[in-house]
Amino acid sequence: MSYIRDLAKQILPKQILPTVIHFTGELQSIWYAGQQYTCPCCGGVFRKFRTGGVNKRQNAVCPKCNSLERHRLLWMYLKNKTNLFVKDLRVLHICPEFFSGKH
Repeated sequence: MSYIRDLAKQILPKQILPTVIHFTGELQSIWYAGQQYTCPCCGGVFRKFRTGGVNKRQNAVCPKCNSLERHRLLWMYLKNKTNLFVKDLRVLHICPEFFSGKH
């Protein structure tokens, strides 16, 4: 994997390297490769999380599954404090979902 990182650094100018890597799946994993943070939702391990959210918080968005802090916290709560993932349960999902107006 390090050979891909070295190749990307040689080919892409430093100004556009983060942008290109952010939007390309395989190169994105190289940009965020590391052992500092683990996403409990997808199991990905990264050097850092992406900047995101309304206030552009650092280390807010998982590079792999796009989960935010609240998603990861809810996942850990449901996994560690409930039997939702162990038993065959029914869940009522109530949330103000985004609606584009197109059917």
